[in-house]
Amino acid sequence: MSQNNKSKKQGQGFFNRRSIIVGTCVLLGLLISLSFKQILLGVAIGLAVGYC
Repeated sequence: MSQNNKSKKQGQGFFNRRSIIVGTCVLLGLLISLSFKQILLGVAIGLAVGYC
């Protein structure tokens, strides 16, 4: 029963590993795309890279 409670708590953190990776990729895509003046494309690429 203690393992069941432990597995439920793993995904409840606000800053879990997946959200940090996705957020970092989006910020990098945003920074790179600012020089090309295509912000939406950079954010979309950052999201795609972050979720893969």
